[in-house]
Amino acid sequence: MNSAEYVLLNQRISALEARMDERNKTLQIAIDKAENALERRLFGMNEFREALKDQTVRMVTRSEFDPIKDLVVRNDTKIIMYSIIISGGMSLVVGLILMLLNK
Repeated sequence: MNSAEYVLLNQRISALEARMDERNKTLQIAIDKAENALERRLFGMNEFREALKDQTVRMVTRSEFDPIKDLVVRNDTKIIMYSIIISGGMSLVVGLILMLLNK
């Protein structure tokens, strides 16, 4: 191999090394961007998990809810019955008053 060929070969090798270096830099930039995006996504997921944890802690359990629900249903039934009785009583009173006024 003569010196001209040797110089040409070294130039091509240098050009190839430069292209490989540029490619590696570009790949590293892409990797860095992907890592940053993944970190942001994971941070958001962790915030969501924490919010769900906080919400779960504040929720009423079934064992706490059932007795209260039963009490509300019983009281609601009593209120309905009382309102029917009161309504009937008021109707009776109004009827008696009207009857007395018509005499």
